Amino acid sequence: VIRPLISEGSVVIADRFHDSTTAYQGFGRGLNAEAVNKINEIATGGTFPDITFYIKISVDESAKRKSKCNADLDRIERSNDNFYQKVIGGYEHLALEFPDRIKTINGERTPEEIHLDIVAKLKETMMIGIG
Repeated sequence: VIRPLISEGSVVIADRFHDSTTAYQGFGRGLNAEAVNKINEIATGGTFPDITFYIKISVDESAKRKSKCNADLDRIERSNDNFYQKVIGGYEHLALEFPDRIKTINGERTPEEIHLDIVAKLKETMMIGIG
């Protein structure tokens, strides 16, 4: 689905992709890093994100927000704090390993502030005109 759009010159925005798989499965679930990378490569056809926004939020703040949500939680959303600490550690590791590509965003602010930060980082990184 993604590769044909990229081939056409489209910009593709995904809420989950390569880095989330690595953080959740590799770090969170403790799966073999080499296996996770190989699965990512197969699943994405070697497509790699140009930019990833790591929206950083504490486990406590995440729990507060989930408690306000009326929706049913999926299997991952029902995971314990230890799992989420590992996932956060995974994202932190990836952000340090790929600082030019992975942009850390303070997710404990308002949606409007987060949006403005993302737009600013897109302008800076991608050198594109966004209104």
